[in-house]
This record gives sequence, C-alpha cells and structure tokens, in this order.
Amino acid sequence: MKKLFLYVMLVLGAGLSSCTTKDLDWESSGGNSGTVEVELPEGGTPTDGTSAPFPKTPEGYQLRCILVSGENRYEMVESESVNNKFYFTDVPVGAELYVWADFIEADAEPDENGRYADLYYDTQSMPTIAYVAGRMTDGSLFNNDACDAFYGHVAAGEGTVLTLKRPFAKVTYSNEDAIAVSGNIEVSYEVFNRFDIQSGTPDGTGTISYAGGVADRANRVWFSNYLFASASGSSALPGGAISMTADGVTKSIETANMVLEADKTVNAHFNWADAGISITVDVGFSDPDAPRVGDYYYSDGTWANYLVPGKTPVGVVFATVEGDGAAAADDVANYEGVTFEDGVVHGWVVSLKEMSTPQFITNTAGSALTGVAGVGTAEDDIKGYANCKAWPDNVLAEGVEYVALNQLSTYAEDFDAPLPESGTSGWYIPAIGQLTALRTVYGAENNAVKNALQVLADDDSKADLIVTESSTGNYYWSSTGRTSNSVYYVRTITFDPAVTDGFINSHGGTSGKRCRPILTF
Repeated sequence: MKKLFLYVMLVLGAGLSSCTTKDLDWESSGGNSGTVEVELPEGGTPTDGTSAPFPKTPEGYQLRCILVSGENRYEMVESESVNNKFYFTDVPVGAELYVWADFIEADAEPDENGRYADLYYDTQSMPTIAYVAGRMTDGSLFNNDACDAFYGHVAAGEGTVLTLKRPFAKVTYSNEDAIAVSGNIEVSYEVFNRFDIQSGTPDGTGTISYAGGVADRANRVWFSNYLFASASGSSALPGGAISMTADGVTKSIETANMVLEADKTVNAHFNWADAGISITVDVGFSDPDAPRVGDYYYSDGTWANYLVPGKTPVGVVFATVEGDGAAAADDVANYEGVTFEDGVVHGWVVSLKEMSTPQFITNTAGSALTGVAGVGTAEDDIKGYANCKAWPDNVLAEGVEYVALNQLSTYAEDFDAPLPESGTSGWYIPAIGQLTALRTVYGAENNAVKNALQVLADDDSKADLIVTESSTGNYYWSSTGRTSNSVYYVRTITFDPAVTDGFINSHGGTSGKRCRPILTF
C-alpha cells in the first residue's frame, strides 16, 4: 500500500519555509509518482503575487477541492491552498484523476474520513456530479453565485498542472423593458441535472423551481442560474420552455432560441408583456449578438443590459439599426475616418452626463459668420458627427468661439467617459433627428433608457436624467443649423411630453441651453 501525501506549504516572505502533511491511504500497485497542481480559472484580485487568483468566494462560504481516482477520494478547503492552488503529492503516474471544486458553508467541518458535506452538488458518485436533490426545489439554485463550481480530468504525470473549467453556463434572464410586476414570481423549468466529468457533457433531466422576489428589479433581471452544459459543443434546454407566474398570471416562455455552452455567460432576454413570449440570447459580453435600447454601453466598447462588475459604463443605448427607426437609416458613410466593428453602424448611445455649456457660441455684436457649409439643416437630420466636423470650417467673427464644440473636445476626460481607440465615433453633439429619436424613446412609459439612467443617478449622481421641462433654458442644443446662414439659429428640442407640436425650435447660438453628447458605435 502506497501513501498519498496531501500537503500544505506555508508561505513566509518570498519562499516556502515549512510544510504540513496529511497521511492518506492510496490503493496502488506501486511505481513512479508525482505531484498534481490544481488551479482555477482566474478571477478576483491576487493578494500574494500569483497570476492565478481564485474566483471571489461569496460571503459565508469556503472553496472545497475534491480529487478522486478509483476508490480513492481526498478533499481540501481554501484555507489549505498554497498561492491560490491545491497540491496533491505522491500521486501514481498514470492514475486517472477526476477533480471537482465547489463552495460549501464557511463553518463546515470534515468528518472522520476528511470529507465535507455536499451543499449544492452531489459528489458521491464522481466522476458524475448532480444537483443535490432537495436543492432543486428549494430555490437555492437561483440567484446564487455560490452555485459556481469547477471540474477537471487528467492522467497523472510526474508533474501535472490541471486548470479547472466551469461545467455550466451562467444564465441571466432579463426583461427587455422595465419590470412592471409588483409581487413575487414563481419559476420552474426542466434542466440537465447531472454532469459527467470524464466526457464533459450533461446528462439526465430534472425540474428546478423558485418562488420569491425579482433578482434585480432596477437592472431588469428576473433571475439567474448556473446550468450544466456541454464542454465540447452547445446544447438546448431539454424542456423547451420556462413556466413563470407573476401577479397571478402564468405564462410559458419558449427557450428554443437559447443555446447553452459550458464556461459561457448567457444573457437571455424576453418581454413579459408579450402575449407569446420567446427568448433571445446574447452569449458572453465580449461578442453579444446585438445591442438593445436601454443597454449600458461600456468604456471597452461592449454593452449589456445590466451593470457589469469591473466595467465602466459611459452611456446608454437609445437607438439601434434594427427596425425602422431613425438609426436604421444611418450609415458608415456618415462617419468619415471612423472604423466600426464589423464595418457597420450598430446604434446610438446617449452620454450619462450633460455638458455644462450654456452657449453654442460666445456672444458678439453683428453677424458671427456668413455661412453654414456642410452643416445639416433639415428636421430629420441625423448626421450629428458630420455637423460637428463641419462647424469649425465655417469661420467665426474675430473673438467668437464655438463654446459647445470646445467643451465637447474634453468631455471624455471631464466626465470620466473614455472610449476604445476604435469602433466608435467618439462623443459629438447630436443632430436634431437624433435628438427626436431620443425624445421618442425617453417619453415612452417605463422606458428602458430612463430606467437605466435612473439606476446610476441614484448611485451618487453618476448619471443625469434628461430634463423634461419646456422653459427656454431647458431646450437642448442640436448640431443642426437652420435654413438661415447664421449660427445664431441652431435647432433645439424640448423633452417635455406635454409639447406635442412644435417641440423642435431654433434659438440664437448665444442663448443659454442644455447639451447632451451622444456617440455612434
């Protein structure tokens, strides 16, 4: 009988000064042995100079790592890790190893065999993992980041490094508009309830259920789950539909469009108000299928319908090229020198903060300029970017400045709204047609743009709501001129919903008005 020594090295300064061991039985015929080093996908912030920190452990939990080979099973917990890794030593070379890591209660203690009680995942039949039966219906598999877990499979060598992977997709179910239901929700649907570590595939089905509050009403998130999925391809939900009850109404939500991939984040959207509900899906934040009105736009050029930890939101999508809205008529030809992702325009984003610019130009006696060459003048003008490029080519009278354009040039720095080096137009003053599109969206009941801005406005004023009063000083500058050849006549707009006719106006460029930049991506 050979021994497996599972050891813990204590780190002092930059070196390893001592170690402790656990004497564990290992059934083996003898032969060469080696060390297995287990690491998890990166997450969180390293605290000890290592390059592979553990994912953040939820409060009230600890991370557990299990190694199984044949009849042999050994367990460690996070406090026994070294440099954010688990080490198993004296493992026979060639032994087939199955590893599982999950979260258990922080105060869990091992039994006489060194084993910890399972919490969310049944590990007693490894390499098969299953949801703990009672957890499938008690709601604990919903809205719970402690359901995160990791797996790996390898034949031991003399020195083996095994990086674990997630066996499931994290699925977040969101509403496309603000969540209007007032009470709790009830959810149930069929999922894969087992996962085979050896093949990396899900197996078996069962129903999970939840009754309780909406996960995140402010960000339109109904609920979320970690769902077993294939590591070698994609898989659909086995049941084909989700049963959901809210405010006494039960609906079946079709999931035919939802495909799961292991180790992926899936953002599933549906609209509860629709008579027949089906899901559309974005897979991952780095390459979502399409932006939607109300999505947050981030400084790295990505977007999502909720606030992503670690990312900086700089605006909110208010129009996309899908459908027949004004943005559908936009084209890359309107953005000379700009390179867009995939070579196409995707939509328009309104900034989180207003510019503090009361004037379009500084005051001066007499005419400021003699023409508005290159500047749009029509009420349906959507070429705000081109307008902002054209205005400076129209020479102003001596001593006169384009106040709004000058402030626009430092907007990203002044309001902490940086953008990626490519893929966007950069910030510009919108044309009157673009402001009209924003007005239409913003005036809708329970509109997603206002709701998204409200979340950040309530968080230490990180966003400004659009002013909806119609007094003269509360009109918004556009970059569109009027048919007159003077900069003293710039088109403006009010967001007051009570003004249904004549909401587009024009004012002298020296008047005090509001200004809200946008960008195209």
